[in-house]
Amino acid sequence: MGDQAHVRERATLGPQALLGRGSALGAMAGAVALTLVIDVIFFAGIEPLYQSLFQGLFLVVAVLLGTGAALVARVRKESS
Repeated sequence: MGDQAHVRERATLGPQALLGRGSALGAMAGAVALTLVIDVIFFAGIEPLYQSLFQGLFLVVAVLLGTGAALVARVRKESS
């Protein structure tokens, strides 16, 4: 995966997945989180084929968690 793909992943992951809305802080948090995951996977000595798999799984889980958090927040707001 090229550097451009990593930049797009980090920009997508931050705002939507971590905070449920777009913000500069969310984009930075997403970039740091994904960079840490990439570094841990690399230094763990995982085969390159599986590195992309783990990165993709991390992104999917992050988006699902962000979506779930946004739904919970919306339900709480509506019930108040």
